[in-house]
Amino acid sequence: LTLPGLAGLVLTIGAAVDGNVISFERIKEELRDGRSLRLAMRNGFQSSLSAILDANITTLLAAAALYQYTTGPVRGFAVTLAIGIVAAVFVNTVVVPFMLSVLTLKFKKPRFIGQLSVTNFKFVERAPIIIAVSGGLALISILGVVIGGLKLSTDFTGGTNVLYQIPPETTISDVRAAIDELAVPGITGTAATIQEVEDDTISSQGNNLVSVRVPVTESSGLGSSFPTDLGSALGGELLQADFVGPAVGADLRTAAVTAILVSLGLILLYVGWRFWPNWVVAIAAVGAVAHDVGLVLGIIEISGTTFSIPVLAAMLFVVGYSLNDSIIISDRIRENLRTVRNLSYEEVVDLSINQTLSRTIVTSGTTLLPVLSLIFFGGSVLRGFSGSLLIGIAVGTYSSIFMLAPAVVWFKKRQRKLAQERKRSAKRSIA
Repeated sequence: LTLPGLAGLVLTIGAAVDGNVISFERIKEELRDGRSLRLAMRNGFQSSLSAILDANITTLLAAAALYQYTTGPVRGFAVTLAIGIVAAVFVNTVVVPFMLSVLTLKFKKPRFIGQLSVTNFKFVERAPIIIAVSGGLALISILGVVIGGLKLSTDFTGGTNVLYQIPPETTISDVRAAIDELAVPGITGTAATIQEVEDDTISSQGNNLVSVRVPVTESSGLGSSFPTDLGSALGGELLQADFVGPAVGADLRTAAVTAILVSLGLILLYVGWRFWPNWVVAIAAVGAVAHDVGLVLGIIEISGTTFSIPVLAAMLFVVGYSLNDSIIISDRIRENLRTVRNLSYEEVVDLSINQTLSRTIVTSGTTLLPVLSLIFFGGSVLRGFSGSLLIGIAVGTYSSIFMLAPAVVWFKKRQRKLAQERKRSAKRSIA
């Protein structure tokens, strides 16, 4: 279970909670309309099924593309995510309905305590300013990353991974200080990735294992001497030294970019097919994802966070989370367009966002809990990973409300305006 695998597990937790929240919110709507508990449960689970399936199938498509085009920890993320999504959908659609049907046999009237209910907030009306500011920042962030690049870890640039057996009194801080004392150009103790490795056999001998990863390359002439020099400085024993060439890192970058592009293409086709003829939802969903990724990358660049495999996994989490939110709102818009006849298109979209708002807040809050635990208890090694997750959840939550839905409304208005112009031009030609 690597850090990318952990990101897949966190996303699975979010998907599992989200599926239940979607169903429970629909059940509460049925109950507020005066239906009995048993009938409300049956209707609620049935009406939430399409949203649960659409949201998780898009995530599975992304996981399949990642598994096909990547290797190592990123593939581990894909496997963990795929297994978790399948399990979550099974629990949401089969296990939970059965359990509730048994547990509520003797309940006739449910009780609501402190439920969130928003029905008339004008999201679309307030969106243009947010779109202009947030979209502009995302575009600037993407351009900055393309022009200036990110601070890449040895996962992508190549480097040396070394394993030492050191005395028990030697701490991580001592290892960083020893690296600084070697005064190797371009190598600092702060930039090195250092982790303690648990081994009962070594511990029983009164020693510790420590893994050190630094961006030292063989072509620099330092690759062969650095491991032994650091081992001598630490008074430890060099057990293993592996060199990762720049070509390997370049291949990994190419594979990751290819996987993301292929997954977005598959999602575009699937969502366009599912929401046809309102296919613009697919474009808006992918656009919201690009916006979210751009903002997170910009914050990573500004903060000086090293872009590593774990941070890449966090970015993949952002893609999955953003898509999930967008699909849920889009599914409710599609349903309301079929059932609500007395409202304009913009009012239907606002109604849909209001109806799903409590689900959005609950899901975001519960997904944040494991991320906050990583931030507070994960230490410096996990800071870039957990910080990217935190930013991704915040950005993904508001982008589906203030980016996707208004974009759909704007396109619909533009489509109707063009249709009216075509009709007027056709009348003029006939006249």
